Amino acid sequence: MKPWFKYSVYVSLLFLFIGLNQADYLVVPEIYSIFDLIVSFILLFGCFIGGAICWREVLRKNQYYIQVRECLASVGLTVFAKYLPGKVLTIIGRAVYIGEKNSIPVHKLSSISLDVQLITLWLGLIFGALGIFLLGGVRIWGWLILLLWVGLTATIFCELPRSSAEYLIEKFLKKTVTLPRLGTKSIFAVLPWFFIYWTLSSLSFYMLVNSLTSIDVPLSVGLGFPLAGSIGVMAFIVPGGLGVREGALIAYLSLAGLSIPVATTISISSRLWYLTGEVFIFFVGWIANNISGCPRTEKLDQSDSKYLGL
Repeated sequence: MKPWFKYSVYVSLLFLFIGLNQADYLVVPEIYSIFDLIVSFILLFGCFIGGAICWREVLRKNQYYIQVRECLASVGLTVFAKYLPGKVLTIIGRAVYIGEKNSIPVHKLSSISLDVQLITLWLGLIFGALGIFLLGGVRIWGWLILLLWVGLTATIFCELPRSSAEYLIEKFLKKTVTLPRLGTKSIFAVLPWFFIYWTLSSLSFYMLVNSLTSIDVPLSVGLGFPLAGSIGVMAFIVPGGLGVREGALIAYLSLAGLSIPVATTISISSRLWYLTGEVFIFFVGWIANNISGCPRTEKLDQSDSKYLGL
C-alpha cells in the first residue's frame, strides 16, 4: 500500500475514537440474553463478509475478476473511512486498494464502488419501507423514504448522472473517460447478494434487540437497521452517521412499541455492537492483505470468463 493510504487508515481510526468518545457511545448496556447476543454477533460478522462479496460480485459484472481475499482486504482496511468528514474514502478507499494491486484505473473502480454503495442504500430503503409498513408508520415515514428511494432509483438506473460525471471530468481534468455502466439486467443479477447482506443485517439487529430487552419484540424490528443505516450513510457531513443512525433507530423502535428510554439504550448500544463488527472486518482485511499469493486479477474478456478468482 502507498504511504498516504496507510495514513488515511490511521487518521480514520483517530476520527472514529474522537467521535465515539465525544458522543459517549462506549457504554456496555445490561444484557438479558447472552445467547441472543452471541447469535447477533455471528450474524453481524456474516453481514460484513457479505458486504465484501457484494463488492466482488459487482466487480465481476464489470469483468474484473478479483480474488475474495483482495475484496476482503479492500473493504476491511477502509471500513473506518466513513468516520472521516465527507466520507469520500468510503467510496474510493476500496477502489484505490484494488486499483493499486491490479493496475486498474482508479476512476473506473471508484465508479463501480459508487454503484455498490447506491445499490446497498436502494435495497436498504426497501427493507426499511417494509418494516415501516408492517409497523403502521407509513404516514410518519412514508414520504421521506419514498423521496429518498425515488432519488436513488433515478441515480442508479438513469444515464444522466453518469454522463454528467463524465462531462465534469472532461471539463475540469481535460481528460476523456468512460465510466463503467452496470446495466439493469446486471443490477438485478447481483441483487440476491445484497438481499443476503441486508437479511443478515436485519436478523443480527433483531437478535441484538432481543438480547437487550426483557419483552417480546416483533421480527419487523430488525428491518429498522437497514433503514437507519441507509439514512446514516446519506448524512454525508456527519462522520459515520454518528447520531443520525441512532436518532432514526430510536424513532423506529418507539414505533415498534418500545419505550423511549429502552429505545435510546438499544440505539446507543447498537453503535458499540456495530463497531465490534467493523473491528472484526478490519482484522479480517488486515489478515487477507498479508496473505501471500500471486493472484491473477486483470480484466478478462468473455473467452476467459471461466476464471472465478478463487
